Amino acid sequence: LIEPFVGNGWAGGRTDFNADDMLRIGFFVGDGTFHKAGGAYVGIGNKDDDVAPLFDGYARHNIDRRNTYISKNSNLYNEFVRIGADSAHLPERVLPSQVWGLSVELVCAFLRGLYSANGNVMPKHRRVVLKATSLRLVRETQMLLLALGIRSYIVTNKPYVVEWVNGTYTSKQSYALSIADWNSYQEFGERIGFIQKYKQEAYNAAESPAYTFTRPFKVVAIEPVGQADVYDFSVSNDSHSGWANGFLVHN
Repeated sequence: LIEPFVGNGWAGGRTDFNADDMLRIGFFVGDGTFHKAGGAYVGIGNKDDDVAPLFDGYARHNIDRRNTYISKNSNLYNEFVRIGADSAHLPERVLPSQVWGLSVELVCAFLRGLYSANGNVMPKHRRVVLKATSLRLVRETQMLLLALGIRSYIVTNKPYVVEWVNGTYTSKQSYALSIADWNSYQEFGERIGFIQKYKQEAYNAAESPAYTFTRPFKVVAIEPVGQADVYDFSVSNDSHSGWANGFLVHN
């Protein structure tokens, strides 16, 4: 996976998107879908009153605003397409192809929308968690966070059986992306945060730990792998740098 992403403080990055639209796009990626007949739907929860106004003027809400329809003729729908939003169902979904080349400010706006859709906070544990059924989406989000100086780790949630009034349902395997340490928790709040007031208040309720530490990574082995093909790549930014499997590289 080689993607052109400018990251934390590097020069360049596309600015031809609106920050509020990136909020909407991030929320759509987390809790929306394209309709096969045209247009798109965004799922807005009962507690997401802070989110619904973002789509006013672009979309048609139903009575409880839970399913919000966005016409394929709207400017917002065109932005979904222009950013490269994925039409796949949630388990196969990936991040929009054009997110990687955006400016830091627009990446942060996108992540704020995404976390507002699928993120939650556990203030007692000083933890922010993003949950999704797509492992690739979670891994790509982890790369974006790392580029912003935010460390995280992934936990796999195995399928489990849920009893509902209308029958038994087996959940899909999902993945939880958790912020790794207190410094990263603080960085998340400063750069990203949440749209919803109740999530932001939960985030703010976390108390500073008595002490903090950063666990260093230990190199356990360096082994030769033989000869392999190498490749040149080009990116559309002035920094001549890009992300390759989570590492910043340049020519």
